[in-house]
Amino acid sequence: MYAIEFPVEIDASQQIHVQLPKHIHASKARVIVMYEEESTHIPSAQSVTLGLFTGKMTMSDDFNDPLSDDFWLGEAHK
Repeated sequence: MYAIEFPVEIDASQQIHVQLPKHIHASKARVIVMYEEESTHIPSAQSVTLGLFTGKMTMSDDFNDPLSDDFWLGEAHK
């Protein structure tokens, strides 16, 4: 089974019209509709101050190294 995702509009009659790309040659499909509720609530803008924690964290030198088998088997901290 394959999946394709693309945005569609719902018309005034609550209908969705879908035109599949020409390279798809299928006789059956499963349609799942994920929709967003229209909202009249507009979130208020919040002030963000960047750089408040600059230099407060450090990353270990072995950050990108592979994790040991003990870690994946749950035996690292016994």
